[in-house]
Amino acid sequence: MRDLHELHAKCSASRARVSVHVSGMENLASILRTSVIVKAAMAVSGLLIAGWLTIHMLANLLVFGDPSLMNGYALKLRATGLLWPERAVMLGVLLIHVVAAVITTRRSHAARPAPYRVALRAQRSTLASRTMRVGGSLLAAYLLYHVAHLYGVGHSSYIPGDVFHNLVSALRNPLHAALYTLASGLLALHLSHGIHSALRSLGGLDGYREVALRRVLRGWTWVVCIGFAVPGIAVGTGLL
Repeated sequence: MRDLHELHAKCSASRARVSVHVSGMENLASILRTSVIVKAAMAVSGLLIAGWLTIHMLANLLVFGDPSLMNGYALKLRATGLLWPERAVMLGVLLIHVVAAVITTRRSHAARPAPYRVALRAQRSTLASRTMRVGGSLLAAYLLYHVAHLYGVGHSSYIPGDVFHNLVSALRNPLHAALYTLASGLLALHLSHGIHSALRSLGGLDGYREVALRRVLRGWTWVVCIGFAVPGIAVGTGLL
């Protein structure tokens, strides 16, 4: 009889552990479905992309030096063996950002399935905030086009390994130069609101710090925008 009581106690304890485990898994799934986690994922991935874009913009400015400078930089980057791991990481980060944006957009639409009867006039929203979804989609489309073109797809004078030539010859095409410059402007709009929203989502802004950081971010986005646009403008106008 004593053995039966011990066996019953062990079975009860085992069922309790299983119940706790299942409950924990359900709680985890519930947490992952919350908007807080999705917004945090979009914020962190956005900040990582912004940092990478800043580095990429600085590398693009090497086009104003001797061709060996940009080509040498690209060659050293490949020699480190970090180029493809970096690309894989950034692709994963970009996918996380896009998926989080899609989820957020779908939830926003689901919260208001029917549009307002009367069109609302923007009060405190900015052009940057109102164009986040459209601008993000256009930037993603341009990114695919730009990368494919610089790696030879539709590039009439593509030379493997000659990064300087491939970039400059591509920008000598008026259409590509115009798209490149337009994308720089869209990027500035996206960053100016996106980085600010990311910091707010992560709890990094309040009071005077928010005002000061907003000004810093506005200045930084202009630097990034001009840094990306200058090569396209210089080549398109014959200065380079």
